[in-house]
Amino acid sequence: MLQAHAYWRMKGLTADLVIVNEDFSGYRAVLQDQITGLINAGPEAQIIDKPGGVFLRRADELSEEDRVLFQTVARVVLTDSAETLGEQVERRMPAERLPDPLEPLPQQEDEPVHPLAMRERLFCNGLGGFTPDGREYVVTLEPGQSTPAPWVNVIASPHIGTVVSECGSAYTWVENAHEFRLTTWLNDPLSDGSGEALYLRDEETGAFWSPTPLPARGRSGYVCRHGFGYSVFEHYEAGISSELSSYVAMDAPVKFVVVKLHNYSGRPRRLSLTGYWELVLGEWRHANLMHIVT
Repeated sequence: MLQAHAYWRMKGLTADLVIVNEDFSGYRAVLQDQITGLINAGPEAQIIDKPGGVFLRRADELSEEDRVLFQTVARVVLTDSAETLGEQVERRMPAERLPDPLEPLPQQEDEPVHPLAMRERLFCNGLGGFTPDGREYVVTLEPGQSTPAPWVNVIASPHIGTVVSECGSAYTWVENAHEFRLTTWLNDPLSDGSGEALYLRDEETGAFWSPTPLPARGRSGYVCRHGFGYSVFEHYEAGISSELSSYVAMDAPVKFVVVKLHNYSGRPRRLSLTGYWELVLGEWRHANLMHIVT
């Protein structure tokens, strides 16, 4: 491993090599001395206990928490177990257990798409305007329509906050919007990407769509109502009317995403609602990703 580490450094690949000595040889610590001698005799002697260098630790000097942390953040873990080095390098993770494949039934004929109902709005620019009482800003998006940039609602309490765009894209934080992000802040005004998403699926036909314009836009239009402390999305698709409300608790770090469905198709329906959250749990997702298991 010392030879491999020296080769990686020569090729410009920076990595920390942590050697945990589990040998309990008593007072003389023969193996510890042998490992130290190997390190000092090679090119690694100049980078002991430095970033990108070699770190030698005795197992009996590490707490259980430290050992768990090392194994959590390590990209590669090799042991002197019965397995050879080759067997450990070729080791594969067990395959994921996936649900049974969906066998869709023939889809019903597509329902005609009706335009959104007219709404009385003040200062309307063709896409959005205020309700007559001034309590909400209502955005209507017919198929193919979009705002020139994300029109967002910032919803926050002293404990938690979220930014929600007119397409349903969102990111959420706790206490501090930069240091303690729960989900990804993409800051992309063109594609309006999001680390939070919801999908509705007809479990009989396999047809799917989102209760918000993104990420899986349906065939008909959407209505977004930005209010003080909440955002509501209305949509009608394939005989199913959906209303999604997003808001936060005032007395706890809790965000609510409430979805109400109404079946107007005149027949029983089997639907699934799937949520996806790209967790950050810190400042940057790429820095925290190896600490998170979902």
